[in-house]
Amino acid sequence: MGENVPLLLSAALGNKINRPPVWMMRQAGRYMKIYRDLREKYPSFRERSENPELSYEISMQPYYAFKPDGVILFSDILTPLPGMGINFEIIESKGPIIEDPIEI
Repeated sequence: MGENVPLLLSAALGNKINRPPVWMMRQAGRYMKIYRDLREKYPSFRERSENPELSYEISMQPYYAFKPDGVILFSDILTPLPGMGINFEIIESKGPIIEDPIEI
């Protein structure tokens, strides 16, 4: 790799770096008006997290505002469930509701 390796990638490769890299995840920017506006336009959390274009746009908001060394892709740990045949909804201020939960 050339000399223009991004700091975060250079650190991940184990190279000596001059400072620790800084990265952000979406939760760090919930206060941002641009995110609140997008959330109003797309009120479903699943729509925001499962639509690649929206997920990318949301992920990049803190990058454009603060220029950290990297960002964590906006998604949700439950995103793979529908692909496994497990349906769910995320209810605002309540959390995920799984249609047919496995109960022991």
